[in-house]
Amino acid sequence: MALWAAGSCLGASEHSLTSFAPSHTLPHSSSAGKRRGTREARLPTKVLWIRRMRVLRRLLKKYRDSKKIDKHLYHELYMRVGPAGYAHACVPATLAGVALQQVEI
Repeated sequence: MALWAAGSCLGASEHSLTSFAPSHTLPHSSSAGKRRGTREARLPTKVLWIRRMRVLRRLLKKYRDSKKIDKHLYHELYMRVGPAGYAHACVPATLAGVALQQVEI
């Protein structure tokens, strides 16, 4: 003899899931006193660097495909996106001028 109806053991109801989910996704209990790892351990700077490089390279590819920049300027800017591009504090005026003239965003 069953004590409950068949199919009632499926788990949480749709109402519980939808009412619980928005409040659960908020960043509660994540303040400075609750953090056990260092900032580097929680979100490494390497991960941030990789994301930044991927975004910049994706933009360059998008501009090249849409003919906003030609393949020569694409290559020049692509080589500057990486760590070698940050070796110098200022961008040469000639390249910046060419980039500004060619790219009309």
